[in-house]
Amino acid sequence: MWFGTSNGLNRYDGYRFRLYQKGKDSTTLSDNNITSLLFDSKATLWIGTGGGLDKYNPATDTFERIWLEGSRVGNIHSLYEDRVGAIWVGTANGLYLLKNTSNKTVRSFFPNYIIRAIYEDKEGALWVGTNKGLAKMTIRNQEYRVDFYTHASEKPGSISSNSITSIAEDGYQKLWIGTENAGINYYTRSTGAFTRIGAAPAEKFRLIHNNVREILSINNQIWVGTQEGLSVIDPVKLEIRSYQHNTADKNSLSQNSIYTLYKDAAQLIWIGTYFGGVNTIYPISTVFTTIQQEENKNSLSNDIVSGMAEDHNKNIWIGTEGGGLNLLNRKTGKFTVYTNKPDDPNSLSSNLVKNVYIDKDQHIWVGTHGGGVSVFNTRTGKFTRHLLDKDETSILSSETTHILEDDNERCWIIKNKRAQVFKRNGTALEPYALSDSLPSYPKDFVVSAVFKDSLHQLWIGGDAGLLKIVHNTVTVIDTNSAVNCLAEDSEGNIWLGTKFSGLVKYSPTTGILERSGENIPYAATSILGILIEKGNYLLREPDKIWMSTDRGIIKYHPSSKSFQLFTTSDGLAGNLFNANSYLKDSEGMLYFGGLQGITRFNPQLIECNYLVSPLLFTGITVTATKEATRIGTHEFRNPSDSLPSLTLKHNQNTFTIDFALLNYIKTDKNTYSYLLSGFDLTWNSTQLPAATYTNLPPGKYTFTVKGANNDGVWSPVKKFQIIILPPIWLTWWAYSAYFIVLAGILFFVLRSFHMKALLNKENELHQLKLDFFTNISHEIRTHLTLIMLPLEQLVNKKDPGSIDYPVLNRIKLNTTRLLTLVTELLDFRKIEKNNHSLQLTPTNLIPYLERIYDSFVELSLSKDIRFSFIHDVDSIYLAIDKDQFQKVLINLLDNAFKYTDAGGQVILQIKEDDQQVTITVSDNGRGIDPNYHEKLFNNFFQVAEHGPQNTGYGIGLALAKQIVELHKGTITINSQVSTPSETGSTSFTVTLQKELLQPTSNTARYTDTVYDEPTKVGNTISTDQPGSSFTILLAEDNPELTQLIIDSFSASYTVVAVENGQEAFEKALELLPDIIISDVMMPVMSGLELCNKLKTDPATSHIPVILLTAKSTQNDHLSGFNNGADIYITKPFHLKALALNVRNLLRLKEKMRVNFGQDLFRDSLTNTKDDSTIEIKLPNSIDTISSKH
Repeated sequence: MWFGTSNGLNRYDGYRFRLYQKGKDSTTLSDNNITSLLFDSKATLWIGTGGGLDKYNPATDTFERIWLEGSRVGNIHSLYEDRVGAIWVGTANGLYLLKNTSNKTVRSFFPNYIIRAIYEDKEGALWVGTNKGLAKMTIRNQEYRVDFYTHASEKPGSISSNSITSIAEDGYQKLWIGTENAGINYYTRSTGAFTRIGAAPAEKFRLIHNNVREILSINNQIWVGTQEGLSVIDPVKLEIRSYQHNTADKNSLSQNSIYTLYKDAAQLIWIGTYFGGVNTIYPISTVFTTIQQEENKNSLSNDIVSGMAEDHNKNIWIGTEGGGLNLLNRKTGKFTVYTNKPDDPNSLSSNLVKNVYIDKDQHIWVGTHGGGVSVFNTRTGKFTRHLLDKDETSILSSETTHILEDDNERCWIIKNKRAQVFKRNGTALEPYALSDSLPSYPKDFVVSAVFKDSLHQLWIGGDAGLLKIVHNTVTVIDTNSAVNCLAEDSEGNIWLGTKFSGLVKYSPTTGILERSGENIPYAATSILGILIEKGNYLLREPDKIWMSTDRGIIKYHPSSKSFQLFTTSDGLAGNLFNANSYLKDSEGMLYFGGLQGITRFNPQLIECNYLVSPLLFTGITVTATKEATRIGTHEFRNPSDSLPSLTLKHNQNTFTIDFALLNYIKTDKNTYSYLLSGFDLTWNSTQLPAATYTNLPPGKYTFTVKGANNDGVWSPVKKFQIIILPPIWLTWWAYSAYFIVLAGILFFVLRSFHMKALLNKENELHQLKLDFFTNISHEIRTHLTLIMLPLEQLVNKKDPGSIDYPVLNRIKLNTTRLLTLVTELLDFRKIEKNNHSLQLTPTNLIPYLERIYDSFVELSLSKDIRFSFIHDVDSIYLAIDKDQFQKVLINLLDNAFKYTDAGGQVILQIKEDDQQVTITVSDNGRGIDPNYHEKLFNNFFQVAEHGPQNTGYGIGLALAKQIVELHKGTITINSQVSTPSETGSTSFTVTLQKELLQPTSNTARYTDTVYDEPTKVGNTISTDQPGSSFTILLAEDNPELTQLIIDSFSASYTVVAVENGQEAFEKALELLPDIIISDVMMPVMSGLELCNKLKTDPATSHIPVILLTAKSTQNDHLSGFNNGADIYITKPFHLKALALNVRNLLRLKEKMRVNFGQDLFRDSLTNTKDDSTIEIKLPNSIDTISSKH
């Protein structure tokens, strides 16, 4: 089906739409506004657009633009093919005749006329509707004669208007002409007069509106599409039926303004509207009516229907879930509702009705949930209640689902799926022992269905199968079916509707069970009700089986073993039905109750769509599975019912085949079955018109597919061959190359192992190099301590004016530089191992940078380099690690001065905006080649072009970058190499985000014990303490450092030295010194172990411990404090700092001792206990205070 819209041309195959629109090239539509369509006798599609006439080429899926008399004529209003195959084109500028073979204009007529309608009548005359009247064209001797019919107000037999919109002819050769604003006319040939039919309210025989858009003759009736709806005219009876949109009726027109009408080959009528899309009218009638609850109307009290029965007056009693009992009067169509009334014991016992049964005395028995059984007396209008349980709790949870009387005066009542038997006397019930009359009845048999056949035999179905009861004999018929419902056909066969086994037929004559519908092709998991439509035995038509299921209503034809599914698309109230809710009345009407009301119908009036629809292949989508890329979709330009073989590569073995069944009647019910021979073992059923296969192995396959229309009528099978080629390595000529391939693979595997080993070796060497740097740096720190401590003493003793003072200062400067390099190596190692954490402090960057700037001023003067610090504000606050960030700036400034010649310039500049702060160090030195920019920040990289000035180790910028990134910032370079005519320039820019304004709450801070300007001291350290009564225990494995500390402290303290932690612990127990100074890394026992043992021993836990070490990380500090250290000092250190820490600890200890002694003395004066108590208390108290300190 092709649909023309104002937004393009649409192709519809019953499932998919494909849209064609105007494009940039001439092979697309002339315009998106489609005004007319024609599918001619040679299967050519002609398209009239606002931009001209187009012809579709299915072989190339393109459009050809047709010229009319050498020009492009737009606004094509009508297209028509006459009986000789000529194409007539009605435009806004006249009528054109085309030769279909050449697409060339033969003649043109009516220039400047607007042609909206063209029609050739049965006599061969061509009628043309224009904006100036109706023209009749007849041909004689190759010449056209034109007769014009126009409106004349003084002539009643003239046409009603000159603006003609549509022309059609009925089966009685009456010509019908629609006008733009004056209704419709029919032309009587014998009189030559026109009879007008309009929309005037006074007219009994009138149209729904005078603006006629389209006229179509269908089955000798005239269908008229107007601006305000659809009118259907019976030309014999001269009767008109009109149809409009009704919001309360979902089956009415979607919108009143009709644009076009069309009847297809399957007799479907398509109605195109302006704003409501397309409407369809099916030729196949499925006259289902529904009984449902309606607001503010006399109707069903609840849509959930659970049981039905017909009385002798042909009235229908309907049980509902929550709405009580309903009586439908068949004569009046009125409902009477009976519900529970708490204050009326003669009312219905419960509104939750489960079953309705009418006994032979016409009493209405109602099984309920929570109310037992109620019996309605139609004469008195009252209910009698039978609760069946004495326990109130059991009554409320009980459910009575079936009631039936057999011919042995037994009344069977199924409560909670268990059978109970009573003897009925009128409306009274007398309990009857089931075991007495039916001793062989299976105990605890779960009952779902009870049925009495034409021979008065009782059939009971349940989860465990089927039982037959004749008099007092119980026979087990089936144990493999979970039975939901039972019915009997005209031949006495019993039909079983099951939960999981489909439809089962049991023949009492042969005793054979035939599972006729085990594979119902509609995925119905449960058959809930069965009714029999009696066949016509004169025509030898057998009975048909109607079933309510959880997918709709299914009709089964036993003769052909075919199924027909009906759903809400056919007019059902709903697709989900209730068990035990079905009825066949005395007039042959069938009723099925469900969750949306009742569906009622006469099975004789339900028609079937027996039209065999064609099935076409519409496209194939192939995907390359291994590369996981979509190769593309091939949509067949000319959808076909057969295809040549399709050959695919081995990596194109995942594909989807699209097909379509061209049945447009209730397309949602179309089903398909397909099979790929060579792969599928059974047919696949689906409602999706596509089949997908993945990862098919190489080989030849045949794809076969068939489709069933809405009523299960199958199309012929269609098939085509698919060939999947093997991969190259499985072809016959590929085997000769296998040895080479395997050898190559072996070579590359060995090479990859070799390269992996080299890479691992390189990484190992890198780690060894870093470990070596780290270890040697620790050793250098120790030896730097031995150099710096006596050096400080010499510098402090020397007069600044002496000749040796500059030399000593130069030695001190280079020692400091060496310490800086060692620190960089250690920092670099920490960052390499992700072991470094920042000590963030909110900092005003302006004075911070000024101090760094001041430290380079003297250097700038000595090298004759202009040095500037530029800033726009006096304060910029960020949280940074001052020590680490200083390394970045000093490194950048040091490089700037190093590579800038005398007379050059170095600039330190800081800027800020709302988001970030940028610090730039720039110079006009020789510059750096752009080829090196990406490598500058690599470990150990140095620019080879800078010659002897490359005195570093290639870690400065790498360390700087890592420190900046730890600050969540970036560092970039911009440089221009100097030339003989131009000076170079280099700028490094550090960008920090202002989010760093928030320092981490858990940042630890420690005081660095290295001082750039140590205080001058003498040969010995003064402690400001009289005498040398304090003892220091020194644990150090380096003899030189041991001697240096002894020389420095021996004047003020008694110093005892040992070489390892074990000796120190033993000496501490022996001497109980006042303070202990210990190295961390020592043989036998480390300083950390020593500290831990001292602090956990009651005899030594009060002694302060100072740890000396070259390990400077935060984790090292924390480890020392965790083991009880009081002070943690990093090597190299200043003697002054060590002396002050010793002095402060001893002062604190002495002050606590004095204060504690005074408090203890006062306590002893007031204590009434003897002295022994004080002597015992004193040492314990001192231990406690010392350990806390």
